[in-house]
Amino acid sequence: MSMRWVCIFLLTPFFAYASMEEVKFYTEDAGLSSYMDDQNQLHGFSVDIVQEMIKRSGGRNSIELVPWVRGYTLALDVKGSAVFATCRTRERENLFKWVGPLNNTRVVFYQRAESRLKISKLEDAKKAKKIGCYVGDFRTKILEKAGFRNLECITGDLPNSRNLKKLASGRIELWVSSETDLAITANRIKVNPGHFKRAFVIEESPVNIAFHKQTPEVELKKWQGYLDQLKKDGTYRAIMKKYKVDPSIWAIE
Repeated sequence: MSMRWVCIFLLTPFFAYASMEEVKFYTEDAGLSSYMDDQNQLHGFSVDIVQEMIKRSGGRNSIELVPWVRGYTLALDVKGSAVFATCRTRERENLFKWVGPLNNTRVVFYQRAESRLKISKLEDAKKAKKIGCYVGDFRTKILEKAGFRNLECITGDLPNSRNLKKLASGRIELWVSSETDLAITANRIKVNPGHFKRAFVIEESPVNIAFHKQTPEVELKKWQGYLDQLKKDGTYRAIMKKYKVDPSIWAIE
């Protein structure tokens, strides 16, 4: 082997040469993070990040948009599966293996702009007639754990679009969501995002990729390596700027 090729080998990250197990990635319709356009093309800042990670792994993996409960269940039950973007909560910590963070998210209540409901603490939201949410979502679980009895949860596809339509029509008084969800969801259902306002920030949480629990540690290190690398080389910043993501929720040093 010539000295030139020895140098190239030594300078190349070890994970670029190692074989990777095939992983099926699942994501949901989640506002600016992941969404399907009118031509059935998958977009979103977390989608672009994971696609770049897949590219660096050799490109043998795929992403599928599915309802949240299905993707979450597959990542729990099927080896070789992963779901994103997944908040890393205490309850979920030991259910998966984790790579991230992709970003941070603020969990918020939205209300109609003309609403007079005042929320200065979480308990105040129990005064709302109905709060829109969806089954299996960690934000729903936060409210259930806090003793909320006024939740109107839905299942199936496009939960953000369906809940925002319900908020716009007055069928619910609050919608629990993430701060990045409003603008793109409003655009999708063709309503002015100015018709709504943030009522209260519930909490902030790191968002990750959740891999099946039996994923080998060596594989996790490779995926984490790809994510760390694209954060260092400017790719992460370029993706977040492309989608106009508020820098305050970027997960980068």
